[in-house]
Amino acid sequence: MPLPPNLETLYLQSGRYIIKNPSFSLIAPNLRHVYLQNNFIMSNSGRIIFPNNTIITCDISNNIFSHNPVNDGRHMKYLNISNNRFDKSFMTDTDGTIFATYTSLEVIDMSFNNIFSLPTMLLKNSHKLRYLNASNNRLSNWMVDLTEMPNLISLDFSENNFTTLNEGDRNQFEKAFQNSNLFINLFRNGITCTCENQEFLIWIQKHKKHFLNFENYTCSTKRTYFDFKNLRSSLAILKKQCASYLGLYIACAVTLATFLTFIISVLLVRNKWKIRYLIFKFRQRFGFVVPFNKHLPTTMHYQYDAFISYCGRELMFVLKEVLPRIEVDKNLRLLIRDRDYIPGIPKVDTIMSSLQESKRTVCIVSKKYLESKWRDYELNMAKVEGIKDRGSLDYVILILLPEVYNDEIPHKIIDLIRKDRYIEYPMESCAYDDFCDRLIKMNEE
Repeated sequence: MPLPPNLETLYLQSGRYIIKNPSFSLIAPNLRHVYLQNNFIMSNSGRIIFPNNTIITCDISNNIFSHNPVNDGRHMKYLNISNNRFDKSFMTDTDGTIFATYTSLEVIDMSFNNIFSLPTMLLKNSHKLRYLNASNNRLSNWMVDLTEMPNLISLDFSENNFTTLNEGDRNQFEKAFQNSNLFINLFRNGITCTCENQEFLIWIQKHKKHFLNFENYTCSTKRTYFDFKNLRSSLAILKKQCASYLGLYIACAVTLATFLTFIISVLLVRNKWKIRYLIFKFRQRFGFVVPFNKHLPTTMHYQYDAFISYCGRELMFVLKEVLPRIEVDKNLRLLIRDRDYIPGIPKVDTIMSSLQESKRTVCIVSKKYLESKWRDYELNMAKVEGIKDRGSLDYVILILLPEVYNDEIPHKIIDLIRKDRYIEYPMESCAYDDFCDRLIKMNEE
């Protein structure tokens, strides 16, 4: 499209021109300024070419551009692309292609473009840039590298979604404050005025002379005491609150942790035998336990009539008193560890298998028995076996020797005593037969 050769300024603004994907050349060797704002130019692929390009001003604001139509911007100083749809093309321009030729650019207005983020290398070649207007978008962070813009003196972030600036952003802004006396506008961004954002608030207080309209900044949440006009005093109040909250948080966390630890410890201690029993059942279910017999007994038929639990000191008592009177005379089959245990099987597995393969567990309770850890294990596992698998503590029978029932009853067997699951071994030989009859009766119940 040839134009007058001496034309320097082209005004086509507010003409309500409807153009879709423009693709043409404007031939005017002296053209310097192009104004196409306030039209209905829709473009996502077209190009406007300026042969012998000397354009220094281009305004395409208030249109429907979604990409930059001017590919060659080497002389461009002022570019207004506000109120268009550049958000998607900017977000995907990770290598800085859009403005790669804009090496002379000094002013750019990209406001009202619904921009969520700008890539790091977007303006990598715009070393002369001085003013950047990114207001009225949806920016919440700043990723563009400012080291490529050493002459930048104004950044307009007003009416965006900034709540804070991370440490990396603050560091590069500090360098720009020193090198080019940069000014930033964060007006009408909801700043987070909380304990978690103290570091940023202290930083902005320190550099407040570099923030335009600073006194009118507001918090994202209503805090009656927080006022940017008196930021120093507001920060003092916030710091005091945060310090108290920090102590409270720590105290609550420690208290909660202590409480939970106590509760868990109590539950573990109170249920330690159930937990051990469940662990064994789990191992047994998945084949990690070697039983006495390949086939576990059913609820109606057991390999043994009773498993005898006793301490080593009572072995002779078992061999001379229990076996003759119970197994020989009464024809009951007893499981005696010193006689029937198979070598090579872990002790825990042997005990648990003995409990499962016996109709009853008979504990010969002496003082040494109550002191023994392994007999304590047998007794408590027998209780759990009775409750969990047999449905009753009747599974356990205690034979109390005189040294136990003539003294104070220990707490660890008080539950069985209250359920009358015990027999006192008589001190007189004349009562032995009655004792055996009672034991046989309890075993058969």
